[in-house]
This record gives sequence, structure tokens and C-alpha cells, in this order.
Amino acid sequence: MQKLRAEYWTTIGEINLADLIFIDEAGVNIAMTRRFARSPQGSRAYGDRPDGRGKNVTMIGAMSLEGIIAAMTFTGGKLFHV
Repeated sequence: MQKLRAEYWTTIGEINLADLIFIDEAGVNIAMTRRFARSPQGSRAYGDRPDGRGKNVTMIGAMSLEGIIAAMTFTGGKLFHV
């Protein structure tokens, strides 16, 4: 196991960090609301929430050592709750 670990770090060490691009995706729906809130002791928390389901919005972005290099949003994606 130690040999495999050493080989892994040797391989990783050869990668040029400038060649790496990280991509991430997130989704949101305007009808999403918090189920719990905080309020001063002895008082109740009140709030409004949107009516209806709303549309899903998916956001995708790419980032390198230079910073954000691409970003986009589109409607209609599926939201998965983990």
C-alpha cells in the first residue's frame, strides 16, 4: 500500500497546475425556502415564501489558476437533494 501511495504522489507531482480546470454545477429553485428560522427568545419567527413551484435554474462554472474562465445558467434542469 505504501508503494502505491508513493507512486500516486509521484504521478500527481508531475501535473502542471496551470493545465487544471475545475468544473462545478449547482441548482436552485426560487420556491426553495428554509424550513427553520431563528428569532429572539420568547418570540416566533415569521416569513413569507413563494407560491407555486417555480422553475429550476442550473448554474455551471469553470475555474483555473487564472480565476473564473466560464459560467452559464439555464432553466429546466433537475434538482437533486442529497
